[in-house]
Amino acid sequence: MSLFLAVGKRRADLVLLGKDSVKHKKVYKVYTEKFLDWLAIALLSVLFMSYILYSFMAHGSKFMITIPFFSFIVIKYMYLVVEGDVIARKTEYFFKDKQLLLSFIGWIFTCLISLYFL
Repeated sequence: MSLFLAVGKRRADLVLLGKDSVKHKKVYKVYTEKFLDWLAIALLSVLFMSYILYSFMAHGSKFMITIPFFSFIVIKYMYLVVEGDVIARKTEYFFKDKQLLLSFIGWIFTCLISLYFL
């Protein structure tokens, strides 16, 4: 998850800062948007599979009801990265997006229900 967030932040920096991104950090000379897109897609695939395997193997099939919420959160974050939203650049603004906030609350709620009531 942390690698995915880091790649998303780097891509958002490239998009939002544009040509000034190299002035911000010299390492941005190395990155291109296309490379970061491919890296994010690869990490997103690994993240999905890891979460699905974790939810099934650690908690059984009852925890799999959390997968739609998790999927929405990650895909919405990727959308914000591609669109160059400030939330992708500063993850502390994560909860300012109402859809992300509601899906995070839904994820927590379904985690609690599946762990303690199912």
